[in-house]
Amino acid sequence: MAIQPAARVQDILVVEDDEVLRELIALQLGNQGYKVRQAGTGNAALRQVADKPPDLILLDVNLPDLAGWEICARLKAEARTQVIPIIILTALDSTRDRWRGLEAGADDYLAKPFQPQELLIRVRSLLRMYHLYRSQIEAEQLRIRLEAQQDADRLKESFVAIVSHELRTPLTVLKGYLGLLGGLRGQPSSVKVLEGSLNDMSGALSQLESLIQELLDYSRLSAGVLTLRRRPLEFRELIRGVVSGLAWAADEKGVCVELDFPRREVRMRADPERLSQALHHLVENAIKFSRPGGRVVVGCRDRGSRILIRVQDEGVGIPPEELQRIFDPFYQASDYMTRKEGGVGLGLATTRHIVADHGGDIRARSRPGEGSTFLIRLPRSYSDAREVLTRLRRRTVEAGHSEGPLSTEGLEVEKE
Repeated sequence: MAIQPAARVQDILVVEDDEVLRELIALQLGNQGYKVRQAGTGNAALRQVADKPPDLILLDVNLPDLAGWEICARLKAEARTQVIPIIILTALDSTRDRWRGLEAGADDYLAKPFQPQELLIRVRSLLRMYHLYRSQIEAEQLRIRLEAQQDADRLKESFVAIVSHELRTPLTVLKGYLGLLGGLRGQPSSVKVLEGSLNDMSGALSQLESLIQELLDYSRLSAGVLTLRRRPLEFRELIRGVVSGLAWAADEKGVCVELDFPRREVRMRADPERLSQALHHLVENAIKFSRPGGRVVVGCRDRGSRILIRVQDEGVGIPPEELQRIFDPFYQASDYMTRKEGGVGLGLATTRHIVADHGGDIRARSRPGEGSTFLIRLPRSYSDAREVLTRLRRRTVEAGHSEGPLSTEGLEVEKE
C-alpha cells in the first residue's frame, strides 16, 4: 500500500555517504511525491541547510568528515534550524550511535537495513508532527501580531483623545480672548482688560508650546535620534536646579519639597539636559499629585558602581493593577485625582527612555492613599568608578591613615 504524503510538496534532505543507498532512499521518497535533496558529506549538508532549511533530514551517523550526531547538535543549537525533525540512520547493532544521536537532539532513528515501508511511515509521522508544531507557532505569532495591532490602535485612540483634549483647553482660551478683544474695537479700551487678556493668552500659548515640545521629545527619544551629550555632572546641583525651577508649583500647592543629600559630591558623566528633563517630570508629578500641605523628598546617593536618585511623595498613590503600566506612552491612571490634573501621559514614558539611554532603569513603588516612590539607578562607567576610587584614596591619606591598597569589594564596575 502506497503511503501518501501531504498535499504540499515537502522538502527532504538525505545525508548519506553511500551513494547507492542515498539514491535508493531518494527514489523511494520521490515516488511518494516528496522533493528530495542529497548530500554525501556533513559539510555539504550544513551548506544546503544554511541555504534553505528542509522540512526533514535523514542523517547518517557515519560520514567521512563529520559525525552525524555532531551535525545534529549544531542544527538543534540554532534557532533557525532547531525545529527541523531529524531521523538518524545507524547500523543495526550500533546502539551507542543511536544514543549519541538522540542525546544530540535527533527525533527518531532507523537501523540499517530498513524496509521502505518503515522509512515512509516514520518520515510521514514526523512531518505531520512538524507541520502541526509549525501551525501552532504560526497561530501564536498571528495572535501576537493581532494583539500588537490592537494595542497600537488603542494607543492611537488614546493619543487622539488626550491630545485633542489638551489642545482644546488653551485654544478655547485664545479664541475667547481674541473674541473679547475684537469686541473692544472702536471703544475706549480698558488697560486692565488688555493686560489680563494678554497675560492669559501668553499662558495659553506657553501651554501649547510645552505640549508640542513634549510630543516632539518623546518622538525623538523613542526613535533613537537624540544623542546624549555626556559631561561631568554633580547630581546635588542638578537636583537643586530642578527643585528650584518648580518652587512656584510647590508654593501654589502648599507642598514642602525636602532635599536628601550626602555631604560629599555625587558625580558621574551624564547628559545634564536630559536628566534634568527626566527629574523635572518626576518632581512635577510628585508635587502635582500631592495633597495640600504634603511633603516631597528628592535625594541622591553614590553607591560606587551606580548613582541612585529617589523622588518620594505622600500623595494619592497608584493602584497596584496600574503600577506596571504607568511608564506606557499616553497612559493615565484611572483615579479622579490624576485625571483632573491633565497632561498627555508622556512624562513617565519620556523619563524611562532617558534613563534607559543612560544604561539605567527606573522603578516605582506605591500604595493608594500613601504616596509613591520612584527610584532611578544609573550605572557608572569604568572610568567614573576608577575616579571614585582615586578620590576615596585621597581622602584616606588626607585623614592621616596609611594609603595602602583600597578595597574594591562590593564595587560593581561596568566597562564601557
